[in-house]
Amino acid sequence: SVISDDDVDATILLGDINEWWLWGRPLRWLHRRFGFSPAVRTFPARLPLLALDRIWVHPHQSLTTVTRVNTPGARRASDHLPLLATLHLARTAPGRR
Repeated sequence: SVISDDDVDATILLGDINEWWLWGRPLRWLHRRFGFSPAVRTFPARLPLLALDRIWVHPHQSLTTVTRVNTPGARRASDHLPLLATLHLARTAPGRR
């Protein structure tokens, strides 16, 4: 595995995945590794129909919410709306790293 759990409190992968097929190979691999990502519609920004942008967190329960930022400024800034995530990460024990 390219992504390892060795000495890591959390792994976060996010961005414009640009996967148009819901069951395409890249999404299947990412879902196996990280669990399902909330499919929030972000594209196109002026009328979001597709969930091309994603946020995955491992461990999965660390990701508490994912929403899109749908403001006039966000719609002007890009053809994709930005995502906003809330995470709950455990604190690292003193001296662990």
